[in-house]
Amino acid sequence: SNPFAPTGLGSIGRGLGFKVTAICVDGGTAYLSATRKEFLFTVNVTIPTAPARLGSALLPCTDPRGILADGPIVYIRCLDVVQAVDVSMPTAPLMLGSTFIYSIGSALTKSTGPTLYAASDEGAFVFSISDPAWPETIGAYSVSRTKAVAVSGDMAYVARSRVLEVYDISNPRAPVRASDTNYESGSYMSIDGDTLAIVSQYGGSGLTVYTISSGTPVKAGEYPNLEKPSSVKLVGSIAYVTSASELSIIDVEQMTKIGSYHALTAVDVVGTTAYCTWGNAGLAILDVSNSSQPVLLGQIPATSNPIDASHDITVK
Repeated sequence: SNPFAPTGLGSIGRGLGFKVTAICVDGGTAYLSATRKEFLFTVNVTIPTAPARLGSALLPCTDPRGILADGPIVYIRCLDVVQAVDVSMPTAPLMLGSTFIYSIGSALTKSTGPTLYAASDEGAFVFSISDPAWPETIGAYSVSRTKAVAVSGDMAYVARSRVLEVYDISNPRAPVRASDTNYESGSYMSIDGDTLAIVSQYGGSGLTVYTISSGTPVKAGEYPNLEKPSSVKLVGSIAYVTSASELSIIDVEQMTKIGSYHALTAVDVVGTTAYCTWGNAGLAILDVSNSSQPVLLGQIPATSNPIDASHDITVK
């Protein structure tokens, strides 16, 4: 609740034997995807100081890279498919249908309608989820080397190598290119209101912020020298950026870092609570009401068995 001093509320302990690659939070449940052993994990985060593992499921796809929750369905962006999972019973996630997507990528985002967008090296792809259990490819933007995609209203922002393209997606089956802007590079994006935040693992390896009130991105500022950023979440005027070394909390109006927390690799933020992952550790929950004095309050002891969710919380 105070971004100047995030306080750790709880965590999933280290040593799971997985590499956690993505996280999203919906309601009181956090969803984590992991590689090495391709699993989806569900965690009860209703009480942030006492996160409790609910269940897990083996994924029928490889290299999960992005995850998005939409009510009782979770969509996972794997190496070459988008997989739907029924999580209405979070203790026993159930695999549903999937659809093929060309080449590698990580971004997965949703518009206001029943439509998903995903980025890949072969372009940005559009999926209908009118039948939530069976995502269906309904279109594609023929642009190579697409790194990320974000949606705001009827506009989609597509990050390519050195070009940020904007598409009118009022008809998702026939997107119309509206504008493009030259920029360094982008790997991950997040939009809140009229602000777009982009981080790059390449080139400048930093955070760049654009205003998008006119539809065409206008550069508002940048924060350089972030070490291999791996995710970004924009909430109001605060950007939460994970990297190889830390979670950086950046005021995008002043373009200054106002806080940090060590060694976190992916982030989702709900209100004043940040839900973060360690690469092969699990989940850490931070109170981001104040970013200057982060304190980890609790953890769940680690287990190498993805089915065993019978561990109790320990609090420091």
